[in-house]
Amino acid sequence: MKDALLLEVMQPAQAGYDEAVWHDLFTDWKSRLSPDFVGLVQVSFVSSVVMSELYNEAFGESRPTDVLSLRHTPLPGGEQIVGEIVICPAVARKAALRLKTDIGTELATLFVHGLLHLSGMEHDEADERDRF
Repeated sequence: MKDALLLEVMQPAQAGYDEAVWHDLFTDWKSRLSPDFVGLVQVSFVSSVVMSELYNEAFGESRPTDVLSLRHTPLPGGEQIVGEIVICPAVARKAALRLKTDIGTELATLFVHGLLHLSGMEHDEADERDRF
């Protein structure tokens, strides 16, 4: 575990989640961006109510969003959760309908979006806004 960056998708996974596709996306992210941390990246699917609470804690606004990424500082010893990606399928479904895509594509897009945030990319920097 000390030298690894691993993915754990919390169960139950959502309709549209494709384990093989997400594994490939995660592997590609690791090889292309070479994250500067090791440990466990955990993905959870939550309700709109829970997402609203999390968003309020993080940004002071009580509303659901599609995805949140949380980076954690590793502590000495043991398996470490170094990053969390929290996805709200209810918000993702609405976006999929609006974008005329399927829920699997939207969930995978949100997963990659979350991974980019774990890599330190933010929306507020002009050169990074264009890459999101």
